[in-house]
Amino acid sequence: MTPAVELAAALHARFLAMLEAYADDSISSEGELRVSVVAGWFGEADVWRSLEDRWIAILEREHIQEFKASDCHSSQGEFSEWDKPRRIALRQELVGVISETPIHGTTATLTIATRGTQHASYKICLIYALLNLTGFARGFRPQERVAYIVDERMKGSGAGDLEAVRHQLRTTGPSEFRRRVGPAAYDSSAEVIPLQAADLLAHECLLNRLNELHGAPPRMELARMKNRLGPCKSLHIELDDDDPDLQFVDLDQMANDWT
Repeated sequence: MTPAVELAAALHARFLAMLEAYADDSISSEGELRVSVVAGWFGEADVWRSLEDRWIAILEREHIQEFKASDCHSSQGEFSEWDKPRRIALRQELVGVISETPIHGTTATLTIATRGTQHASYKICLIYALLNLTGFARGFRPQERVAYIVDERMKGSGAGDLEAVRHQLRTTGPSEFRRRVGPAAYDSSAEVIPLQAADLLAHECLLNRLNELHGAPPRMELARMKNRLGPCKSLHIELDDDDPDLQFVDLDQMANDWT
């Protein structure tokens, strides 16, 4: 496994932002719905160490290689032989680790009702998430930058255009954010433990949104992480077909969330 402190040193950054994404395509009485989520955590490299130690101890105790939120929820992969109470107990224990660690999170959720095939939603969520995570560094010295680590499984989605999004924030974003934007890289969630924490947040956010759409109760796990969450954005857009303008985002307006 790769400790966060080593990633921070390699990327010459004090802060690391870990991001994960999920999407769900479902059919409702109104037509097709696509729910896209990008969520992440911001923390200093030294703070990530305490989360890594506790997380690894739990994985070793349970004899699993990696916590994958979707597998745990659906009893797949390493959790195929686990009963539901055991899976819930593990998820709740890891949520407890997150809620007790001084990191800060954000979520961006976009629900699109469309008859077309829409892929821009991931990119919009990624922009919101990167900007919000960068905002957590505003209380520190101006020269302190944020490095972004994104799960390599996101490469195939609209959120996979990481360098283009980072460049957009660095060149056209609000001035107080531009100087905070550091390097970005993809890595494996199996090797970088904080990505598994981002995976858990993103998956809970997706399930919570699906519950909202179907009139089900909110997710208790997400509620327990609220004490660590900063700005979160949830948008609902209805389209008749594919809309190229969906990729437009007003970065200055988004930054107003921080004022």
